[in-house]
Amino acid sequence: MAVALLGLGAIVGAVQVWRTGWTPSADQAFIELRVRDVPGDPPLLGVFSRYGWSHPGPAMFYLLAVPYRLAGGASEALAVAALVAQVLVVAVAAFLARRLDRVAAVTVLVALQVVLLTAGAAVTRDPWNPYVPLVASGLLVVCAWGAGERRPGASLLLAPTATVLLQSHAATGTLAVAAILVAAVAIWWSGRDPVPSGGLGRPVPWVCLGAGAVVAVVMWLPPVVAQLTGEPGRIGELFSAGTGVGERAGLLGTVGAFTQSFAAVPFWADPSSARASFAWVDPVVPVWLLVPVAGAVVAGRAGRRVLLRGVVVAVVCTFAVALGVATFEVGELDGSSVVFAYLVVGLRATAATTIAIGIAAILAGASGRLRDGAALAGAVIAVALGAAFVLTQTSTATPEPGLGSTVRALGEAVVDAVPAGTSFVLVDPAGQPGAEGVALQLERAGFDVAVTDPTVVTRFGPGRFVDDPSGRSELLVAAVDREPSVRAEGWTVVAVCPPSDDGSGGVSTSGLVAVRGPAAAGLGDAGTAGCPR
Repeated sequence: MAVALLGLGAIVGAVQVWRTGWTPSADQAFIELRVRDVPGDPPLLGVFSRYGWSHPGPAMFYLLAVPYRLAGGASEALAVAALVAQVLVVAVAAFLARRLDRVAAVTVLVALQVVLLTAGAAVTRDPWNPYVPLVASGLLVVCAWGAGERRPGASLLLAPTATVLLQSHAATGTLAVAAILVAAVAIWWSGRDPVPSGGLGRPVPWVCLGAGAVVAVVMWLPPVVAQLTGEPGRIGELFSAGTGVGERAGLLGTVGAFTQSFAAVPFWADPSSARASFAWVDPVVPVWLLVPVAGAVVAGRAGRRVLLRGVVVAVVCTFAVALGVATFEVGELDGSSVVFAYLVVGLRATAATTIAIGIAAILAGASGRLRDGAALAGAVIAVALGAAFVLTQTSTATPEPGLGSTVRALGEAVVDAVPAGTSFVLVDPAGQPGAEGVALQLERAGFDVAVTDPTVVTRFGPGRFVDDPSGRSELLVAAVDREPSVRAEGWTVVAVCPPSDDGSGGVSTSGLVAVRGPAAAGLGDAGTAGCPR
């Protein structure tokens, strides 16, 4: 019933996305541009990083390309696909946990539902790559646990799930590696369990493990090709370019991130943290860590080795995510140490899943009647959370809405003003927020848009880079206050979007779009029609 309600929530959210419409800007526009390259110019690497390299692999692009192409190349398909994927991941995690322990299935389901609910509608619909591990990191924990218990389904999904997470965002690297290593140890450990019947016990599902490994190897072929051919932003650059020049969080940051995940009010249970720019990494008292610790003790004494291993696997995976924080840049906010919040998204589900398995382990020593009652109570809570999820998905919230209306208006102005089939070169593509969104709108409308700046190739993709812009018209997206200077430089301003109230009490980012060259011939004065007011 709870899973069915999650599915209903996904349907409601999908309808709202299509009704509201969505115009990507910023990183989401770059992601759609790369998804558009599948299959004609298949990406070899993942989403660009602001440090000059690309994330390890393109699995995310290929997965999103299927619904995107089926929907005729509509941007909304990416938001719907992200939402459906989040719900599907929760359902699969609960199913795999059910193969291990029925109480754990309910507690894992409840924990991941809480993560979805506190994330909010906009985040669950966001195809931004840092949000891939929102609940998928919890699925990886369950896969590692299930593989350790020699379960075929979990063994099959372990390597592909780790690969998708790692290729989508390098910050999940420690989790991906730890999950596979701890699963290997758990496989050895489970083989030492006493078998009451005196038989050989559950065999290692080598076929499933091998099939998953083969899928993972195939998924890693594009990055290998990129590394060998020297494509800009190749994965080798990740290690040579680093992650910035500021002070690193270090071991103290690791301890802080880990303990914050188990604080009296864990950050992942706080709705205000989902869209926050920063996450606190100062050490705190990890109150909720008592749950998995107590669970391990109870399960060990009760001889429930499956649950004991589940707790160990989950704690190791959660600490592995926190360990990655040591390499992140740390700053100070209100006297506290912080890192960018998107870097610790993986901690949300791993910590929640750890507590969930810990609760199931605590109940390992209880009577069958008490366990049945706990499972029933958990099921009721899961249904209530499922209903709440449906309600949250009635929201019209869209990912990163700030620039959407402006980008759409500027893009439509160019489409309406210039001749069809015009080829553009985007000038100063990193100079104004929204330039990438306008470029996407034009490409979707059939215009050819390229860049000449090699420093942005990792963002737009090698297929949109040209050495010689001859014969192309120039396209510029700039801030509105540059209009006089832009005109003085010979640009024809196609449209201007003045500052306006964005509906949240602030002032939206605004800009202008201008062209120069053949496409500018005969264009009239700029207007503001269609711009947000």
